[in-house]
Amino acid sequence: MKYLDEVTVDVLKRFKADLEAEGYAGKTCDTRINVVYFMLKDNGIAARIPTKYMPTIEEEPAVAYSEDELDKLFAAMNPEDRIRYRFFLGSGCRDREVTFAAWNDIDFKAHTYHVRKKD
Repeated sequence: MKYLDEVTVDVLKRFKADLEAEGYAGKTCDTRINVVYFMLKDNGIAARIPTKYMPTIEEEPAVAYSEDELDKLFAAMNPEDRIRYRFFLGSGCRDREVTFAAWNDIDFKAHTYHVRKKD
């Protein structure tokens, strides 16, 4: 295969089978197939594997830390890490949102943090 327009449903099925044969988890296969889909879509190609043939994704429920586990974790942290992870826990923000947090995003009077687009 040399050109994007040569990508067919059969090619995508073989790609999926190769990923599974290499031992990748369903979520990894799904992510990689979706990357290919986006690339194809951006180039006007509509090849897609029917949903019933897509990998099965096994989702494990999240397990919250106990108060005792959190106490031990915070006791082992330095002061800077303690502030950072308290911000994670108190805000519910994701990694990138915490990374780009700025002082003007925090309303100390209202006890709120505003996630804003950064230029």
